[in-house]
Amino acid sequence: MKQKDLVLSHLRRGTITSMEAFQLYNITRLADRIFVLRKDGWKISTKTIKSNGKSFAEYRLERQDEQAPVQNMVGEGSLRVFSERQELF
Repeated sequence: MKQKDLVLSHLRRGTITSMEAFQLYNITRLADRIFVLRKDGWKISTKTIKSNGKSFAEYRLERQDEQAPVQNMVGEGSLRVFSERQELF
């Protein structure tokens, strides 16, 4: 399984930090995996946590349809574009 798939699976169950990603999946560049997931269309929020004079990011998947991101569905018949004046019925 790809690292981004591991991270996405984890995010579907809750939050993830870089320390958790390293301990659980041996992922050393969580921010890059998050970047790729966002580029793929997933909405992921970042919360900065401060503890003991240090700060780190906690990532959370925003609520959205459990289907794949919209841009991954384009061209598969799930989206239809109409011209401005075209009647729908």
